[in-house]
Amino acid sequence: MAIGFAVYALALGTTLVVIGAVVFIGAGQWLLLGLMVLVEAVFVLAFSRLVAQARQRR
Repeated sequence: MAIGFAVYALALGTTLVVIGAVVFIGAGQWLLLGLMVLVEAVFVLAFSRLVAQARQRR
């Protein structure tokens, strides 16, 4: 259940990043685009570590 919710949150976050990337590129906001991509990368890294921990607990 927890992994399913985490996958849903990851998919939603990635979708929002893609939409934000289109908006920021269109507005020429390269610094905000870079910051948003950095935050998403940290989120994906944390997600992968949490999934690994959840699999070890089983």
